[in-house]
Amino acid sequence: MITGTIPTFPTYTLRHVGPYLHLGNAWSTLMAMQRAKEFIPKKGFHPFETYQNHPGEVPENELITDIHFGLKS
Repeated sequence: MITGTIPTFPTYTLRHVGPYLHLGNAWSTLMAMQRAKEFIPKKGFHPFETYQNHPGEVPENELITDIHFGLKS
């Protein structure tokens, strides 16, 4: 495991609600939007996920995952 900090920068965020099994659909949507130049990603920063709740706390169909792509300033 590596620890560190992420600098503050604007992101384009897509919220996925549902099982982790279907997260690939959300990632595919964002990648297609990036290719279509609907947003310009920030170079040098990889997209990342944040989890708003966790399995065991809520039913699988209520899991919330935010996928963040850094935006070019």
